[in-house]
Amino acid sequence: MSIFPNLTCIGSTLTELSISYNQLNTIDQNLFTALTVLSVVYLNNNNLSSLPDISAMANIKTYDISGNPVGNNI
Repeated sequence: MSIFPNLTCIGSTLTELSISYNQLNTIDQNLFTALTVLSVVYLNNNNLSSLPDISAMANIKTYDISGNPVGNNI
């Protein structure tokens, strides 16, 4: 996947996002901004060396980053 789709149109209803095993190198910092009710995020087993800041997202309950270069350093 080289271009991640714009999710702003479903941001107020999307509660779970799984983009595991997609060989992603980066995630746009603004991806999570519009996802206001998101509570579960699976980013595992990609090639992510950095992650977007999710600290302001109070609804996040599950955040899996295992199997990424960044996950090995945490």
